[in-house]
Amino acid sequence: MTKIEGPARSDLLKASDAEIEDAVTYADAMALRGLLYQLTGDEELKDVTLKTVLGGYLERKVLGTEEDVAMVRRKAVDFLKAYRDAGAGPIDIGPRDRLPISLGLMRGETIPEESLGLYIEETALDPWVRSLKWRETPDPEKLENFHVVIVGAGMGGLVSALHLKRAGIPYTVIEKNAGVGGTWYENRYPGSRLDSPSRSYTHLFGVDFPYANPFSPWAENQRYFSWVADFFDLRKDMMFETEVHSLTWDEATSKWEIVMTDKEGERKVMHANAVMTSVGFLNRPRLPDIEGRETFGGEAWHTVEWPDHASIKDKRVAVIGTGATGYQTVPEMALEAKHVTVFQ
Repeated sequence: MTKIEGPARSDLLKASDAEIEDAVTYADAMALRGLLYQLTGDEELKDVTLKTVLGGYLERKVLGTEEDVAMVRRKAVDFLKAYRDAGAGPIDIGPRDRLPISLGLMRGETIPEESLGLYIEETALDPWVRSLKWRETPDPEKLENFHVVIVGAGMGGLVSALHLKRAGIPYTVIEKNAGVGGTWYENRYPGSRLDSPSRSYTHLFGVDFPYANPFSPWAENQRYFSWVADFFDLRKDMMFETEVHSLTWDEATSKWEIVMTDKEGERKVMHANAVMTSVGFLNRPRLPDIEGRETFGGEAWHTVEWPDHASIKDKRVAVIGTGATGYQTVPEMALEAKHVTVFQ
């Protein structure tokens, strides 16, 4: 199908035989089975017994004997050691006609041909499958004179900019912060990290980004977003520390009027044929309407506005809320604060 390109996997290059063997024990044997078959075409991987087990509310197929599990893990270890010793560089992921069989071995059931497109998309085997594809090649002059404004340089704004760039459509990204990342640029509270697996949180074109953690902390997430902007050379068409205040459609010119202010407070106006808003909905904190909040004499802030150099050392801290953010930050606060009280 294709070859997965990218830098050599430094973590694998540094791994000892024992570390590889240990890591493989944590991998799902059915997933290893399908992946190894796709990479190697090893027919022995088909010759196993399966059994059905209940996982939560769903049934799933697993390898039926410990001998089969051991065989799959042994093959995975041998493959990884050989790959490491060869330099852990770009890797051929095998022919497309092998994919239905590989997926079937992974799932323990036949995968319909009509479902293959979905699997190719969701596994990022084709990282550009969601890209804009022209039905007819547009007139170059018409394309050059069509300008798109993207509001926001977070996850959505970055992917919009990249696909417009690949399609040859001029664009400008307007971002109120000093860098890319959007919500993840702002949420710097102690313990801030993904609660979804890192590799599933990336764009399709970033699935091979070398994450160091399975659930990335804030700084590593920011490293990913910066990588997207730099690797695909998107920054030259971005305006940072500039906030959009209004979007007005002008019927006479068939264009949008975008009114904004830069970091000096200077008002600016831009016109565009189209506007894509990628502002998200998690960056404007809503503080609870609690009596006495306005007259509270101590420090207080929402986690999304956590000050860069804030210290809670030896302080009594009250936390309101036990959602994902509270779940992440309270244990970190407890390491530094004198006392932490959580209100739910």
